[in-house]
Amino acid sequence: MFSYLVFVAQERLNSQLAWKVSQLQAERDELRDSVHRLQAEIAGLRRAHAAEIECIKTRVWCQVCLREALYHCCAGIAYCSEACQLEHWTARHSRECRRSIEVASGSASTSASGNSVLASSSSSSSSSSASLPASLGLSNSLAMATTILPLQSSGLSASNAGR
Repeated sequence: MFSYLVFVAQERLNSQLAWKVSQLQAERDELRDSVHRLQAEIAGLRRAHAAEIECIKTRVWCQVCLREALYHCCAGIAYCSEACQLEHWTARHSRECRRSIEVASGSASTSASGNSVLASSSSSSSSSSASLPASLGLSNSLAMATTILPLQSSGLSASNAGR
């Protein structure tokens, strides 16, 4: 009788353990599937994030307020509005602008549409407009007025103007 009771108790424990093991295995499988779903979602989010970063990298940003720029002046300088361009021009860009230096030194060329474009000049790119002789007759306001061009009129788009 005692051995029978031990046998019944062992069988009961074995069935409880088997049930618990199957329950834990089912939970493990469910968690494994959840991990795979989350990893796939993370991979998708990473791809979307990388694509968004590439899209943002192709845009040009205003030098003053960091909004998306619609106008460009010279290489690497762009503005969202004429107000931002004027603010940056009076604060510092009038002394550094490659386009106004080239216009003042007579090395700017005109495109077929009549817009002034940057011409490559090795000697004028390192000088500043403050050191230009007054005999050129180019005031800062005139240079500023001729430098800002809408991206569309200069043949550039907002996506490739910063390159």
